[in-house]
Amino acid sequence: TSRFSVSFDANQWTEAEDNFARALSQAPRFSEAHFGMAEVARVRRDAERAQHFYSTYLTLEPGGEHAELVRKRMKELQGAP
Repeated sequence: TSRFSVSFDANQWTEAEDNFARALSQAPRFSEAHFGMAEVARVRRDAERAQHFYSTYLTLEPGGEHAELVRKRMKELQGAP
């Protein structure tokens, strides 16, 4: 398990966000980090930010491991304030 997954799974949202952001600063096309940033934003109820990162994930990985879940979450967030 990667360091990113460990902190994310432990619900340490700030640490997870920092790790994902650091990963993106080094590898802007790292789709897993976009997915992670979206999940953190979703949990924090920041729908606009979550949509941004989910959308970027789908651009990078339209048939990726999380693509179906991302599409579902994006639909759910469309009605979120």
